[in-house]
Amino acid sequence: MSLLVPSPWSAFQEALARLGLSPSTRQEEQLREYAGMLLEWGRALDLTAASSEEEVLFLHLLDSLLALPLLQEHGGQRLLDVGSGAGLPGVPLAIFFPERHWTLLEASRKKALFLERVSRRLRLEQVQVLPERAEVLAHRPEHREGYEGVLARGLAPLATLAELTLPFARLGGWVLAYKGPRWRQEWEEARPAFTLLGGGWATLREETLPRFHRHRALLLFRKVAPTPSRYPRRPGLPAKRPLTSAKVDTAGGGG
Repeated sequence: MSLLVPSPWSAFQEALARLGLSPSTRQEEQLREYAGMLLEWGRALDLTAASSEEEVLFLHLLDSLLALPLLQEHGGQRLLDVGSGAGLPGVPLAIFFPERHWTLLEASRKKALFLERVSRRLRLEQVQVLPERAEVLAHRPEHREGYEGVLARGLAPLATLAELTLPFARLGGWVLAYKGPRWRQEWEEARPAFTLLGGGWATLREETLPRFHRHRALLLFRKVAPTPSRYPRRPGLPAKRPLTSAKVDTAGGGG
């Protein structure tokens, strides 16, 4: 007697239900369409290494949606996904929050073109794609401290992430970082950067992705003070010289 193994999509639906998520028919159609586009274009455009529907659904879509409870709690109408890449987490979250305005920031033009294709095909009219570097865009008045919420998944270690995200967040707004099991070590190294750039610790949510048993830590920081005008530094410098405790005192503005 053989046991019936649920399809990846059925298992994905069950995982959503366990998270308390009940997507509409339209949202399910959008998620399916997006998963198909990731499988079709993922490797060709260097978007993701996922090679199966199961990996796309669980390691990318479900992983992105783990932040839904935090977004429901902390709100925000103007949200920014920094280093969006394949649209993760911005696209899955935009599907569930169509009433909010989403900006997907991606420096790679080929990836930005893919995001524009996704936005059109899924009819995500509330999504804007910007092919620009965070270090440049954060100094433009219309974007600096112009977002209630900023998200980053797979972007950089926390010390670098702080410099690439906090300049975009409004006072009282928040930054949400998707991290793995070594997040505590990163946080200890990044504390000086968050203090310097106006960020403060807010809350932590930890989850384990079903089927793959991967640990996910969702770290939410509050913007408690303005970011000094010289940050972020010039393109590439936040990654090359992150603002760890040894470097905060000597970090310059122009690099």
